[in-house]
Amino acid sequence: MLSMFWGQSITTQPTDSKPGAENKTELAEVVFHSFRMNDFSMLNTYLPGENELAYLKKKSPQSKKDFYATLNSDKLKSNAEENFKTINKKGIEKEINWSTIELLDQQENKLNDTNINDYYKVLLLLQDQQGKKINVEFETIKIKGKWFLLEGLMDGK
Repeated sequence: MLSMFWGQSITTQPTDSKPGAENKTELAEVVFHSFRMNDFSMLNTYLPGENELAYLKKKSPQSKKDFYATLNSDKLKSNAEENFKTINKKGIEKEINWSTIELLDQQENKLNDTNINDYYKVLLLLQDQQGKKINVEFETIKIKGKWFLLEGLMDGK
């Protein structure tokens, strides 16, 4: 699927392509477009699979191994989808027109609680044409050179 983002085209990955994003900006754009198009399935290839989770379990400090041991790709997908629906519902309650939202700003904060260097919390500031705003927050981690959603999606408040 080809979409436009501030005059740039982005391509969402088909399910048979290699998972993950090339960089945090690509991942943020896909998250943004998934809300704009109300299409959670756009995020499927950006959620870590069992191979990526096994890598995290292997490379993480003992304090995080227990956390990663409880995760599986189905659980991550289920949690992310539920959070997607919750944020979408909050937007509807705020009378946000999701189809007209624009990305106002993207903020990133490096997280240091793993020994994996590339672990960030990303906050997307979104606004519709009527000026109604909502924030979407997610954690992203670089695994084997690709960026993935780790802690699903949250309302950034």
